[in-house]
Amino acid sequence: MKVFSSTDQLARVFHPDHWFLPATLAFCACFVELICIIGLFHTFTAVITGSFVMLFVNMVDRPSYLPVNITVITAYLFMSFVWYALISRLKQRGAVSLRNLFVLEAVLIAAFMMFAGMSVPFSGPAALQTLISVCLATSAMSLQATIMTEVLRSHGPTTFMTGKTNRLVAGLYDGWFGGKETFPSTEAARTAALNTGSTMAAFAAGGFAGSIAMKLFGFWALSVPLAILLAVALSQMTHTEEETTTEAST
Repeated sequence: MKVFSSTDQLARVFHPDHWFLPATLAFCACFVELICIIGLFHTFTAVITGSFVMLFVNMVDRPSYLPVNITVITAYLFMSFVWYALISRLKQRGAVSLRNLFVLEAVLIAAFMMFAGMSVPFSGPAALQTLISVCLATSAMSLQATIMTEVLRSHGPTTFMTGKTNRLVAGLYDGWFGGKETFPSTEAARTAALNTGSTMAAFAAGGFAGSIAMKLFGFWALSVPLAILLAVALSQMTHTEEETTTEAST
């Protein structure tokens, strides 16, 4: 009975409509990103803007880093297309399963952790082990980004916070300073501000935790977001219930 009670509690906490789900995913995203930046030659695997910036920085300062920058941008674009195509086909068949999608992300994180952990030390940014590790990390992060844009659209992004910042500001202004620009009511604006602020705080916490864990445990620290993603995946409902919930909230 206690096992079922715990499972039911997880299902409620990680429900697709609950604010705690995007906050948890944001924590995992920044955790993984910090590990990539520290361990993979300052490589952004979840933020394409940062990847382009580093590409042009390294063209001037560190040409030897260009292979890893080109790889991450190419991998992100290609894998995003793959995930978009996959989820689109699943939608057409009425077979979208958040559980399966999060398990897939967890598998990619596990593969990244195992391969990178056993490949350390990397011989350089152009080493085959480095590029494979980058591709695995980018595949996982691009999958999470696609899940948020194509399945959990109402929550917005969890792998970068620029759009979240704008929504937070709009919620604060409309909710507490008499604005009526973005939200239909003061209550809706305040709810959005609180939920967005929670996600941003979780993202920051993930970065802080990830940087410390990387220093202490190396790539094996990825076991933290791996365990969290598995818990999120196992708590999800059947695909029929998920589709109804997520579509109704968008």
